[in-house]
Amino acid sequence: MTSLSLFVSLVLVGTLVYPGNASPEPLGKPCSELEVGDYIILRDRPTRLTEVSSTGSRVSIVGEQVFTGERAEDTCPADHRYYRPEMVENEYQVIDYEGGMLDLMDDDGETFNLMVDRPVDANILEEIQEAVSSGDGDVYVTVLERQADGQQRPVSFRVEE
Repeated sequence: MTSLSLFVSLVLVGTLVYPGNASPEPLGKPCSELEVGDYIILRDRPTRLTEVSSTGSRVSIVGEQVFTGERAEDTCPADHRYYRPEMVENEYQVIDYEGGMLDLMDDDGETFNLMVDRPVDANILEEIQEAVSSGDGDVYVTVLERQADGQQRPVSFRVEE
């Protein structure tokens, strides 16, 4: 076995191991078709692409890891495929925000708490707290969720007067 095939075997085996016995996420499109804004699994974490460039048969990608905010980079062959995380955006009404805990309500009137204590969420949480405190209207937050493990992160919000 050559060192390259051993490396590829290790990479593929490593990406198929998921915590909590979650099923593997589907393979996405070839690297040559990736676009800014696409989500891929990079360094074992869901990553939103912020830069994609190609030179010949190689593609360079740069992204922000969704739940940590860390920058991630890679270069790959144009026909390589990364796993694609199944991400869903849902909008909820904010009932309250206090001490890193968002109290949210869905369209069916069900309420739940979302703990948000990551540094990557600090700016949006300050803005949400100001909007809730001002009482200028109902505050709605868009939450990005990874289907494989249920990780969630607030990504935007709006105020409806």
